[in-house]
Amino acid sequence: MARWLLPLLWVPLAGCPLIYGDDDDSASGGEAPRIESSFPGPASQELLRGEDITFSARGSDGDSLELTWSFTLDDGFVAGGTVDDGAFDVSWVMEFDEALAGQSADVAFEVSDGTFVTERTWVVDLAP
Repeated sequence: MARWLLPLLWVPLAGCPLIYGDDDDSASGGEAPRIESSFPGPASQELLRGEDITFSARGSDGDSLELTWSFTLDDGFVAGGTVDDGAFDVSWVMEFDEALAGQSADVAFEVSDGTFVTERTWVVDLAP
């Protein structure tokens, strides 16, 4: 009976992928970073004079440890950084800017594992 036990245990394990501690998203099927929650919601935001809005994003990447993230305002960099544990929980505060009064602005959050990029975008209408 013991002779048959070892082959039965080996078969289910033979097809299991091995997970190493590297940061390799190969072309054979890596995983993009996931934004699990973000704030504010998807609706357009209104920014009044003298106020601010905090934008935040939280998530992870199941197969990459090093992630690079950034916030941009109308495609201009405003904040960013890296994490080395495969998870992020970051925020940026947009203050009212007289130069943008009466206009709409796009705020974007982007996170990348070096191969894949995931983005979240908000539209902000600034009071005149």
